[in-house]
Amino acid sequence: MRDVKRVLEMRSQNHSQRDIARATKVSRDTVRKIFNAADSKKICWSSIQDLSEYDVQKLLFEEEVKINLSIKQPDFDYVHKELLKPGTTIKLLWEEYADACRSINVPFCYEMTIVKWKYSLL
Repeated sequence: MRDVKRVLEMRSQNHSQRDIARATKVSRDTVRKIFNAADSKKICWSSIQDLSEYDVQKLLFEEEVKINLSIKQPDFDYVHKELLKPGTTIKLLWEEYADACRSINVPFCYEMTIVKWKYSLL
């Protein structure tokens, strides 16, 4: 999730968009989008510093705030059992998992899932 409050705080300290993007590890386009939303709604750091991150995002991006940001986790017991079968690969299991997530319209993440699978195998 974007750290909107930190972006606005750094803006109030006169940091450049490039510096803010680097420090918060978001794209410059995201920083610009936050700046534009704050400008259009006439919001500055002093008016939002006591609000939660969620409230600030809701204030700036009412239509874009996502309530469910959780990522569906695979069934690691199933993964272990399937990997014991000959010819089964992590890539094959990943594709099965991704298809299942897409069918129910749930977010998933390849890199995080593969890392967790590898740690769960240890």
